[in-house]
Order: sequence, then structure tokens, then C-alpha cells
Amino acid sequence: MKALASFAMVTAALAAKISQHYSNMGLDLSATPAIAADNSTGAYCGVGYTYCGYILKEQKNFDEATILTAYCAGGYCDAGNGSTDTDPMQGLYVCLPESAIPKRNKQDDEPYTGPVKIELLCACNGKAFGGGDNVCLNPDGDHIGRCSTPCSNSASS
Repeated sequence: MKALASFAMVTAALAAKISQHYSNMGLDLSATPAIAADNSTGAYCGVGYTYCGYILKEQKNFDEATILTAYCAGGYCDAGNGSTDTDPMQGLYVCLPESAIPKRNKQDDEPYTGPVKIELLCACNGKAFGGGDNVCLNPDGDHIGRCSTPCSNSASS
């Protein structure tokens, strides 16, 4: 229980640092409502699909704390100094059923509509796409999330 409380405090501290970072860039994240990572309350994603963190936040209604928790679970947070290896909003995540073995819907051809969770696939870094700001991209042409450089998945913590 003590470890869980410590993780929650580190996650909250990291969320505050990320909010400050975006605030310094002129973005107001305080106006964004907090929504649980449960598709019954607004956050949603397609099971098996990949998403950049900022897409999950801006278009799929995931809150920063949920994204940061998934990022930290991937080992890319330093609890000692409250920092992240890369920007969690530029991380590449996969959408999964909340339980390990999801119960199928009544019709085999219907998509899964139960609770979902996200897991970090890659803490993207490297050179931004096309000289832009993003090292993680979900292009309109195919909507497949990807990093600008191959992922090595070598967390420092």
C-alpha cells in the first residue's frame, strides 16, 4: 500500500511538471477536463490500435494522469527527481481490453466495446517528422501511430 501511495505521489508530481512544461510553451492544459480511462465515461480507443499520447488526450478523451501512468509503467520515469526520459505526450501507446482475457460480444463479428486501457509501446524520441514538433505521428492517410525513429525501448530508470 505504501508503494502504491508513493507511485501516486510521483505520478502527480510528474503530471504537474508536464503541465508546467506545456504552460511554458503557451498551452493551457488546466482547461482540459479530467476523464477516467474508461470508455463508459468518455475516454475511448480502438482495441489493437496505436496512438500517440497527444492524440489520446486531444481526440480520445484520455486525461494526462492516465497517459502518464501508462508511460511510467513502461519504466520511463525517474521517481528520484520526478522526471521523464522523453515527453509522455510523444509516446506511442497501444489500446487493449482492460482485462487480460476480454469477454467477446454476442456476435463474433462485432468489435469489442468493453473497458479499455493503454500501454506504452515506445517512448518516441529523435528528429521530428517533416521539421514539425512531433516525434510521434498519427498521419491522416492511415491513422497508424508511429515514431520518427525506430524504438530501442531502453528506459534509463
